[in-house]
Order: sequence, then structure tokens, then C-alpha cells
Amino acid sequence: LSRTGGAGSRYMLGLQSYPGDKMPDGSDYGDLVSWHESGDAATLRVLTSDRSLLRGWVQWSADATRVFYGGRRYNLAGAVIESGLFVGEVEWQGGVPARVYGEHLVASDDPEQYLSVGGGTMDAEGRRLAFTMTREVFDKDGRHVRWESAGLYVTATPRLPEGSVAPVENPVRLLLTTGEAERGAAAFSPVPGDHRLLYGERDPRIVYASYIWSVDVPGDYDGTYPLPPRAVTTKTNSSANNYVNGTSWSPTGSFVVFASAKTSWWPDSHVYKIRADGVGKAIRLTSRADAYTNP
Repeated sequence: LSRTGGAGSRYMLGLQSYPGDKMPDGSDYGDLVSWHESGDAATLRVLTSDRSLLRGWVQWSADATRVFYGGRRYNLAGAVIESGLFVGEVEWQGGVPARVYGEHLVASDDPEQYLSVGGGTMDAEGRRLAFTMTREVFDKDGRHVRWESAGLYVTATPRLPEGSVAPVENPVRLLLTTGEAERGAAAFSPVPGDHRLLYGERDPRIVYASYIWSVDVPGDYDGTYPLPPRAVTTKTNSSANNYVNGTSWSPTGSFVVFASAKTSWWPDSHVYKIRADGVGKAIRLTSRADAYTNP
């Protein structure tokens, strides 16, 4: 659901597939579609027309003028020629999203090093994306063992005239004063001018435990110096720190909402909110435990 929208209305964003319409790898082709938050089926609009793209999860930018998603592009021979994080521009007409155009790659997977782009978040101005890189690890017989964190990155997403060729920028890896750690998906603050980035960091001593941090990433950050993060959740201010599944900002950037469990049993999760500066205790918002994720 978009945070803002044309003529005061907000719109949902999703994928629509078609029976029998397959991509070269056998996956269902999916168009990006939008519909009014009321759920009125008459408001459904197909936004995309580029059928060379296999699109994954998709999100609006904070101002709903761009979309971004993980995906792959194929050539006419059925070979993957681009894979990673894509951005598209949204054209609004009469307060309604009319189309997505200029879909282009902004952060590339690196198959030779078994690296894949994961997650993704756009800053409030729509100028930068933050994402994680994950590495697939194999045993000596070539069998998959696990996925591991390979760092947090930011990359520029300049707005380009329609029809122009978009260069793939060189992402900048975040250096943090807290050193190397296994870090999960991030979320930029939705407030213009606020460059704080939320992310999860696993406790290496406990398999399922992780904590939420924020770090201010200046607009001109070049990756040559470490940034000091700030703890949002700790053992002291939060009683639930296992299976932290998704974090999100309040519209003002004052609070953070997250799903987490007190135990190592995911269905024992609740949804909580806490002040973004980590002051005070996390407040439980749900009354029944369940396998909550990505609030």
C-alpha cells in the first residue's frame, strides 16, 4: 500500500500472473498491477508492458512515483542477461497510477561469487536504494549448505528521461563501527531529509536472536569511513528478540514496528512498537501469538 497517492487516495501494488504465460525458466510471467485501497475491482490497472522481465516482490517509493523489485531480464534466446534489483518510474494520470516505464537494473547479482541482492529499501527522496547481499555457501560436493550475509549496500538511483539508457551504479558497502556481523534487510526512514537506515543484526551466540539497529547514512557517503550505528532494541528494552521478522517505520520516523518472539519458536511471535531512538520499552500490539512477519 502506498504511503501517499494521487488526489488523496492510496493504491495497492502487486503482481498479476496469467495461466500458461511462462518465462524461459518456467516461472509464471507477472505484470505489475495497482488497485484502489478500497478494494474496488474496477480500479485494477495493469502498469507494465515489458515482458522480458521476471519480477519478484515489489514496493512503492515513499512518494509513490517509483517502484522497485528483485527480478531477472531475459533476451530473445531465453538467457538471463540482467539479475538483481530493478527500479521503474510511475506515471500518474488524474490521481491514478497509469503505467510503470523505464524499468532498469540498479544493483546486480554476482553469480560467479554466488552473491544475490536481497531485500531493498528506497530513501524518501527516491534517490538511493539500500539492500543486502547474501552469499550461497556450498560443501565440497557442491551441495547447498546455507545462505550467509555479505554486507549492507547503498546505490544511487538517478531519475532519467524516458528512453535513455540507465547506467548500473557501483554500490557502496556500508562500513560500521560495530564491525562485521550477519545483517538482514534494511528500511530507510520515509521522512524527507532523514537518512536513517534500520537493519537487523543477528546475535552470533544465539541461533535465532537478533536486534534492530539504525544508522545515519549521509547522502554523499562513499564507503571510505565507518558509520556509528545506534541500538533500537536491546535485551533491556525488548523482551522479544528471537525471529525478528521484518521492521518498518512509522510515517513520522518516530517509532519502529517489528515482529518477534520471546522464544525460539516462530509461531510464538507478536508485533511490537518501540521508539526509534531506543528509549523506553517495546510495546506489544497484538494479543494472540502467531507467526507474524513483515509488519
